[in-house]
Amino acid sequence: MVKKVNSKREKRLRQLMTLIIAAAVSVLLNGFFMVYSYLSHQEINELEAQVVQLQEEITDHTTVNDELIMYISELEYKSSQLYCPTLNPTQGKIAYLTFDDGPTSLTPKVLDVLKEYNVHATFFVNGVKVKGNAEILKRMIEEGHTIGNHTTTHKYETLYSSLDNLKSEILDTNYRVYEATGYTVKAFRFPGGSSNTQFMTYSPDTPLNSWLSMIHELGMEYYDWNVSSLDASGTYKSADQIYEAVINGTKNKTQITVLMHDVPNNQTTLEALPRIIETLLEQGYSIEALTPNSKAIQHKTVS
Repeated sequence: MVKKVNSKREKRLRQLMTLIIAAAVSVLLNGFFMVYSYLSHQEINELEAQVVQLQEEITDHTTVNDELIMYISELEYKSSQLYCPTLNPTQGKIAYLTFDDGPTSLTPKVLDVLKEYNVHATFFVNGVKVKGNAEILKRMIEEGHTIGNHTTTHKYETLYSSLDNLKSEILDTNYRVYEATGYTVKAFRFPGGSSNTQFMTYSPDTPLNSWLSMIHELGMEYYDWNVSSLDASGTYKSADQIYEAVINGTKNKTQITVLMHDVPNNQTTLEALPRIIETLLEQGYSIEALTPNSKAIQHKTVS
């Protein structure tokens, strides 16, 4: 009888170890590809050997519980922090152009301008707009841009009514993007930013930290902005006004994250974009897409 109990216990331990190994492989692979270019050949070979060894120990398991999924996400986030140190702004002037609320019919025109100047940007997309726009998303990836998550609906009254609702919309958008492109989204932007007042309006009893911490628990990072183009202020803005808002916002900043919107009505944003890019380059900015290496501009931080 004792032997049977011990046998069952050993079997359960073996299964648990296998799942832990699988999680470790996920984290190791994620970290490996993110720092591949920064390692020596010897270090790369050692990592590859570890990956192969771990893969050989994994057996087929089709069921992974929610607790393990969250555990893996936590490990992935910690891995990204370990292997992707925060960029020091003193290393150079960097501009991150970001576009919210797409993809739309305007997005390919924005991509054309970015391609013309050989610069990269970040597109925070809404899940409801993924269907029918897979080719636009694939083009973003192929041309070196970053795709971020801006929730499924962008409806404050829905997504900020509970933590579960926001989490559901984030996971839904991540899934839609992955299904359409195979791309894993790691960047997130709160509709209204992390300093928005809608948290308190629709969920007054939920602490701000809970909203912010949830993003990290999902293995993602959230990004706000420190320069606004004012192209979503509710009143018409000419191309000159958008240009001036962006350039005036760069004063005394070595790192800027610019908020823009690639929605169909924002033709003046498109018109202003070439001049914005040219002036930023003249001012010595490197225009790049957000990556896990990027220092996140955040209005509110986890305390």
